[in-house]
Amino acid sequence: MRLHELLLASVIGLAPLTAHGSDTQTRYRASYQHEAEGKYAEALADIDGLTPEQRRTYVYQLRRGWLLHLLARHWDSIEAYRAAIKLHPKAIEPRLGLMLPEMALLMWMDVLETGKAAVKLDPHNYLANSRMAWANYSLGRYKQAETLYRRILVAYPADVEMRVGLGWSLEKQGRYGAALVEFEAVLEFAPDNASAQAGRTASRPAR
Repeated sequence: MRLHELLLASVIGLAPLTAHGSDTQTRYRASYQHEAEGKYAEALADIDGLTPEQRRTYVYQLRRGWLLHLLARHWDSIEAYRAAIKLHPKAIEPRLGLMLPEMALLMWMDVLETGKAAVKLDPHNYLANSRMAWANYSLGRYKQAETLYRRILVAYPADVEMRVGLGWSLEKQGRYGAALVEFEAVLEFAPDNASAQAGRTASRPAR
């Protein structure tokens, strides 16, 4: 979730500067600095001090959604991300952001709905697909999770988290042999991965 932050910083950096920068630039700069220091409430207060006009912008709503999520104010975060989507209906980043508070609130069906809207715009989006895979797994929809994990691994075959997710999706379906293959593959190059180790133990036949 740092991508949109980097993009915003780039946009701000391209704006013409006065001797001390505009009030908008000053507030965003202070907000990023406070976030880097882990002072999320201060980072939010910085941008909440913008003018009413500036608070009606896509950038403000997007960043506000992120900071509210960091503050665990998840319902407010959802509201902010939805406001950003209304301002830019074809944007992917607010939908990816929206998935975070939905996941934090264990709103798995909402995660799937938001993810589907994101992949409609970008079918191979890594974050949307991986979060939908986890949502399906959390709902006990292990076959659907398997399908998504496999889809991601086509493009990211060395992704440890996705391969472990595939292994557990197979294990939960009772396909222990196939699951063991995936866990062993992870442990070949990530031998200390605790989840893969647990999965290997769970997938081995009882003696």
